[in-house]
Amino acid sequence: MKKDVKRYITVGNDLVDDSVKKPIVLNGPKSHVWSYTFYGLLIVFLVAFNLMFSFSRVSGRSMQPTLHNNDYVLFLRTHKVKRFDVVSLRERLVDRGNEKLIVKRVIGLPGDRITSIDGQLYVNNEKIAEKYLDPQFTKMYNQMSYTITVPKGRVFVLGDNRDISKDSRALGSFKESAIIGVEIFHFKGWFGS
Repeated sequence: MKKDVKRYITVGNDLVDDSVKKPIVLNGPKSHVWSYTFYGLLIVFLVAFNLMFSFSRVSGRSMQPTLHNNDYVLFLRTHKVKRFDVVSLRERLVDRGNEKLIVKRVIGLPGDRITSIDGQLYVNNEKIAEKYLDPQFTKMYNQMSYTITVPKGRVFVLGDNRDISKDSRALGSFKESAIIGVEIFHFKGWFGS
């Protein structure tokens, strides 16, 4: 007489009858499908994010009090620029032929007439209340006066810290194509100002 011998296999800490269906073990090529899918979706997300957004760290004090040194800013690339938007743009460094990214506020759009009389801003002869400015950053600016007309295809930008900002007053107007994106969010840097 033949004795029925049951075979047992160990699954984790449990003994399982071998005659019962074997558990599916996810340690072969099929188990990689989920990881490939995850990493594939992650790459698609990162590429799409990079096409729509730009992330930048503020370097310097030219946008105080709105933005501070080492603050982080998220910019939307596909957004139409409006007057008073904070933007990231490329500044061509004449002496080296390189570019650097700067963050400034758009004051004038193509065709606008920008006038500053003792620090009071006028756009197309309309007096502008600049609530984002702090008097401690405009002491020297309040003693300046100028008038410019923004050329076609260009924008006039200023830093909110008017006393130290290197902006369109020194660099001239910027091509609209130099704008990378419009600020949609910012937060304080971890390493202080």
